[in-house]
Amino acid sequence: MARDDATLVNVKTDRIRLAFLIGIAGLAVASCAMTRAGAWSRAQNAFNTGDYHGAIRRADEVLSYGTPSDEDRANAGLLKAKSYEHLGQMSDAVGLYTYVAKTFPQTPQGYQAAAALVRLSQNKSVKGATIF
Repeated sequence: MARDDATLVNVKTDRIRLAFLIGIAGLAVASCAMTRAGAWSRAQNAFNTGDYHGAIRRADEVLSYGTPSDEDRANAGLLKAKSYEHLGQMSDAVGLYTYVAKTFPQTPQGYQAAAALVRLSQNKSVKGATIF
């Protein structure tokens, strides 16, 4: 009978350890999501205040926390493309617009990127950038 009691205690202990590990994993995932959300907010704020270099850095931060979702990657790529365009770095902008348009074609970000590529292809002042 003592052996059965010891086995029961071990099973309960294993369940507690498992629950603890699941809880820790959940906190880590939530922490990455919260950190990513904070970085995304800072990226948008930087862009909206004209700090395009800061927006690019913050968008890269968004992508560095955990495994970013497709939406995060599309948003970050589009924000970086717009930032590069505002900085006059057209080949970087076109490269990112192309990436977003081709990688996320059926999303709002993909449509915006494709529209930007069309707009830029009609702009004669865009030099050194291959579109599509």
